[in-house]
Amino acid sequence: MKHVWRFLIVISFVVGIFSSYSVFAQDQGQTQQTQGGEEEEALVGQTHPTPSMEGVRENPESSSLVSNVVQVGSTPDKARIIFLDPIGDDKGPGYYTYPTHPVYVPGGFDIVKVEIDSMDDNNVTFKITVNADLKQDWGMAADFDIQYFQIYIDQDHLPGSGYLKCVPGLNIYFPPEQGWEKVVLVSPQPRARVEIEVSSKAKDMAQDVVIPKVIKGIGRTIIAVVSKKDLDLTKDKDITKWGFQIFSQSNEGFPDPEDVLTRNVNEYRGLHRWGGGSDYWGDPEFVDIVMWPAKGTLQEAKDQFEVLNVWESYPNPLQDVKAVVPLVYVDQTEKWAPPMGYKKFAKLMSEKLKPALPADKYVSGNFDLFGKLFTRWNWNYDATKENVIRNSLELGIDGKVFTEIIDFYLRFELADWDATKWTTWVNSTPSQVPLVLQSRRVMLNNPIPTVNVVSIGNYELNYNPWTLGQAWYPDRDKFMGLFVDGNVEGAFSYSLTVHYPLDWIGFNWSKGNNRIYDLVYGYRIFTSAIPGVKLENTLGYYTDFEINPQSGQGGAAKTMIYKGGDASTEVDGEVKLPLGFGLNFVAALSSVGVNPEFLRLEKELELDIDGDGKVGVLTSSEISPALTIDSNNIMGYAATLLLKNDNLFDTGVGLSVQGFYINHNYYSFTAARGDDPLASAGFGGGTSSADVLIMNGFQCVHRAPQAADFVSSSPIPSVPSEFLIEDPVTGQKGIGWINDKWEGISALGWTGGTARFDYSVDVLRLQLEGSYITFNYDGTNEVRASTTNKDFSSATLLAIGQPLTFEIPYSSISKIRGFFIGTYKLADILLGVDISPSVMFEMNMFPTVFGERGDVAEFFKFSENTMFVSPQLAIGVQWTKLLYTSLAYKYEMGTQNITLGYKFLPNQDNQTRNFTRHRIILNGRADTPVGYYKVRAEVWFDPTKDFPGRAPFGAYSVLEWEYGF
Repeated sequence: MKHVWRFLIVISFVVGIFSSYSVFAQDQGQTQQTQGGEEEEALVGQTHPTPSMEGVRENPESSSLVSNVVQVGSTPDKARIIFLDPIGDDKGPGYYTYPTHPVYVPGGFDIVKVEIDSMDDNNVTFKITVNADLKQDWGMAADFDIQYFQIYIDQDHLPGSGYLKCVPGLNIYFPPEQGWEKVVLVSPQPRARVEIEVSSKAKDMAQDVVIPKVIKGIGRTIIAVVSKKDLDLTKDKDITKWGFQIFSQSNEGFPDPEDVLTRNVNEYRGLHRWGGGSDYWGDPEFVDIVMWPAKGTLQEAKDQFEVLNVWESYPNPLQDVKAVVPLVYVDQTEKWAPPMGYKKFAKLMSEKLKPALPADKYVSGNFDLFGKLFTRWNWNYDATKENVIRNSLELGIDGKVFTEIIDFYLRFELADWDATKWTTWVNSTPSQVPLVLQSRRVMLNNPIPTVNVVSIGNYELNYNPWTLGQAWYPDRDKFMGLFVDGNVEGAFSYSLTVHYPLDWIGFNWSKGNNRIYDLVYGYRIFTSAIPGVKLENTLGYYTDFEINPQSGQGGAAKTMIYKGGDASTEVDGEVKLPLGFGLNFVAALSSVGVNPEFLRLEKELELDIDGDGKVGVLTSSEISPALTIDSNNIMGYAATLLLKNDNLFDTGVGLSVQGFYINHNYYSFTAARGDDPLASAGFGGGTSSADVLIMNGFQCVHRAPQAADFVSSSPIPSVPSEFLIEDPVTGQKGIGWINDKWEGISALGWTGGTARFDYSVDVLRLQLEGSYITFNYDGTNEVRASTTNKDFSSATLLAIGQPLTFEIPYSSISKIRGFFIGTYKLADILLGVDISPSVMFEMNMFPTVFGERGDVAEFFKFSENTMFVSPQLAIGVQWTKLLYTSLAYKYEMGTQNITLGYKFLPNQDNQTRNFTRHRIILNGRADTPVGYYKVRAEVWFDPTKDFPGRAPFGAYSVLEWEYGF
């Protein structure tokens, strides 16, 4: 610990020296500018890249939209308005670039269509469609995570009325005659978090900031339902006379101290930062808007670039020139253009509306300090389970040194999560849980053309769940190596990497003895150059080396021998079809190889060369059924095909149909991990959501044993193992139905299909899905049965209760899954009440089989089917702007039907066993300006008689809180 603090002191000393020089240089520059007047200002004026129309296309619906008003109602307040936007103009002033992390899907911030529907008596529904499927990788409160929209509304179009400044963070102004009266914030963050941000950072306009009562995402469309009362929209007000502007931004959980949840646009892009702007406060911090006439023409993209490409950003924000953005009015007849030109008008407005000097974004303009303290307390009624308190502390420094081209990043954490248990701390001192440097990197920005970032050190690796997989969140940026991100404009973007593997990557989920020689090579390439088509290819290749035991003889140097490796690659694509349909496909290939020479040496020399504890044995088959002793170049395949339509023939019904085939030999070496920390175990603060299938739940193409252990730590006892099929990867039965979403199930060896229906209107949403699954794995699933019928027992000479074992081929087992959930919001009770009924259903069907030869069971036949149903009703209440609670009742019911028959006799032993459980679940969350408190508590009653040994009663609670700074 002392060494860490010494290191921090040295860092602080260096920061202080460099900061003093930085402040001195800034002061000198400002003095010269003041003395030089306008001429000197011209010398320091900023130039920007030329806006590019590369990749920008006219909206396909442009020619068919005659008027923005497509429907009017019986009163002026009722209408349906549509704005279209060009495709591919999601680059701000014409040159902004997406962050390099793959979660920021190209097109995900590109506004395609905005629909404003006020035909309802009480609500206005805003529907914003983007040019990519919505994602849910961060566990946000809504059905999307990376987008954030601000909708500004001018209700009178009068000079001197409304606000000319935006909600802090966008860095723009509005024309004097287009001041806004209301703004709607469409954020995936919890409502309480948005309320806190607005009240603390936008106090003077908080009364006119509207937060929708319903926010949801379906397909590519984000839907926000706003009360007409909140918009002051009465029946006599004509909504078609209002002006609108929609800003597409990125959701930021850790925004700058002055900004309301907006993600920064920096000079150079990074993992989670847009590029092409400024590291200060004058650049527009959004990537897309709508422009008059809002019909999706190419000219609108040019107008957007021209309006925004006037900004100037300086260390002193009083010198900034911010763009002036017009609103779009339905009755507008010509383009808004100030007579003096956009540039001069922006300078004039910026001079009149100079901001107060904010706190510096970095320490002395160069460094950003951040941190997080997280605590979780787990309590279980069952004394056999451990009650623990765990703590997590994270400190970080982000900044740039010596030159604009070089950035650096440092992150410190407590060294060992398990060492933070209260049972460890109570008998020790905190100094025994050291703070260590977990992640560090230096980044070179735009060193050469087509290369955006070169990162040396730790980086986030999250290319594709089918190949390189998705690391668990605490390990997100612990991959050490060389990483390159770049793009060729108008053609493709790419990522390249050579890095060391983490602990679980490798044969038998370990890296062997000589890790420094083991490397992972990978690349990712993406293109959307073909209109209506998106293609991506990813490859990862892991290599494993050990010391050659035959080297080093007679003082010679020791050499390495290649033990083996595995590679996986995939191609996924997306094609837009007519009538709103879309087609997605994935084709994946993997190869696991073992060097025969290495295997020969280990066997012949009877050594444990790879340190797996097995002399003369290469490894076990725990990594996957494909990797067995003597295996070499085992190939695995996987593919999916998805047809979808988010709004089928304008009925409000979304349809998705997916077929999938995942060969049992397929292997993705870091696994498409599907852990769901937000399920009933109460662990976590987000979901990894690395699903490879569209069905509800968290299936993976492969799971590490560590993931299984994490799942099995749930305080909820599993349903009886008789209802479960052994997982082909782990051979365990206790991993299904542990939590509320089929958590942790391996999809290895699955063949089948899923159909999903999604219906949404105003405050109601209904989702229904069904899946049929078979197995292409050629192994067997072991089941046991024992006789219960006296007549059958006497006829077959079996003793009552005598066990019989049967091996059922996976290839003959089939599974049916169903899921339904409805959500209805009563917005007029308190601050909102949610009513959510749901039902989960699963059935496993086993064929009739005979016992193994040589065993008494060979004279008997066996068949079985199991069914499990779990209805739930949850009611959630938003008590205040900062407090939300929900109470749910869940009933679980299972039935197992077994038929035992004798091969030569007609009589049978038919058995039925039932399982039931009642659960009451309480969830609560309270937000604060610097963090949150969250609690989950549950009690359950298990009256099951047919499966003895189960606890009849249980309870647990999980309390966690987090503070960020």
